[in-house]
Amino acid sequence: MKRVFVFLVLACSLILCCSCASTPRGFSTTTEEDTTEAVTDEDTFTGAISNIDLKQNIISFVDVHTDEEHVLRYHGGVDLTNKYGDIVAISQIDVGEIMDVTYNVSQAKLIKMQVNAQAMRYENVQNPEIDTYKKQVQAAGELMTYTDAVVIEDDGKLLDMNQLCSQDQLTLRVLDGKLCSVTVEFGHGYVKLVDYETYVGGMIEIGYDVIVPVTEEMLLTVREGDYQLRINKGNHTGTRYITVTKNVETIVSLASLQIEPQKTGEAVIRVLPEDAEPLIYIDGSKLENGNSIELVYGKHSIIIAAKGYDTYSAYFTVEHAYKIYEFDLENPDGGTTTEEGSTEATDTTEEGSTEEGSTEDGTTESEGSTEEGTTESTTEETTESTTEDKKENTVTITAPVGAKLYVDGKYVGETPCHFKKTPGSHVITLTRTGCMTVSYTITLKDDGKNETFQFEELKILGDFSDILD
Repeated sequence: MKRVFVFLVLACSLILCCSCASTPRGFSTTTEEDTTEAVTDEDTFTGAISNIDLKQNIISFVDVHTDEEHVLRYHGGVDLTNKYGDIVAISQIDVGEIMDVTYNVSQAKLIKMQVNAQAMRYENVQNPEIDTYKKQVQAAGELMTYTDAVVIEDDGKLLDMNQLCSQDQLTLRVLDGKLCSVTVEFGHGYVKLVDYETYVGGMIEIGYDVIVPVTEEMLLTVREGDYQLRINKGNHTGTRYITVTKNVETIVSLASLQIEPQKTGEAVIRVLPEDAEPLIYIDGSKLENGNSIELVYGKHSIIIAAKGYDTYSAYFTVEHAYKIYEFDLENPDGGTTTEEGSTEATDTTEEGSTEEGSTEDGTTESEGSTEEGTTESTTEETTESTTEDKKENTVTITAPVGAKLYVDGKYVGETPCHFKKTPGSHVITLTRTGCMTVSYTITLKDDGKNETFQFEELKILGDFSDILD
């Protein structure tokens, strides 16, 4: 009987222990202190996505308010919605998107993401005005500010703001007037012209965005795509169809469009009397007395002004390989008659021919009043004097060393070199044989100071280390 009693006691003890060890369904053992800790382990921020790496299940953000970077773990259970609250897949979210994020702080783990409903999105933005000095962008009718932390994505690579050009086509995302991210829809390439010497001084057009004067050596920055290139000078026009590839230098030969060389003659201008000290302008270009000038066959203007003499303004015709033109100025006080003649160095002029600008009786046809000619000469002298007196500031590019430097498409020289400082935004292009051509946008102020810039070394073509990193 005693054994039975002991057995019952042990059985009851075992049942009580099992009952105490189990927890009724629906009953939580979490204390109030534990619950508080779990809640405070979550945090939120609004950030622009700077990277999506689904191989490592990581998404990176830049906080749009603090510029702080967040690298968080992503998993299939993340609550992901668009700005309307509709569930979307991660494949529908792009780098640069501005998201409202909830995450677990201690585990650096995403909990919830939603596209920010207040963020403005501007697509197909062309010709943005980028001020790298003030850190401002004027585009889509809005002036927006930015910081160095702005997310700029181009084909999976992150760029700095000065690597963008006005030729790029962009998508901009803005929140409360701050530019948070930029996506490059269409980037830029380069057009190098060769065999176009006869068009120097004319104009070139590529699409609707590039309309610039033709200079002796050019490297133009152009948005990627297919274009009609049009080049003209005077009555001569030529066209070519070209394709511009992003970050690639395209060489375009215009040999088939070259203008036939024009026939020219050497004209020597002599003004009498010799002590007149005249100012001579041929087609608006200044010429010293007794010097020669090469002119194309045809009609040209001449203006001669000297103190104490009537200003002479007329046209003369060049139709000989070499000819000396003499002009005898009239002194209004002395009553001397103006005479004009020519002396031939070689027998190239037919006897008895009459030059245009002179009548058969030897007098000269004049155009314009004496006052007008004198004013033009005086104004030009004043302008030249002012330009000489004003000190010009310069911009020096020191690196990369040995690269060819182009400013707004015009060749400057081999770095290190400098150019005249002109206020505003300018595109700096650097190129070297065997290297990738790059462009930067700089903004210059009218502050009376010289400036110096240096840029990264050019990448050798075929070096894909930046892609592999």
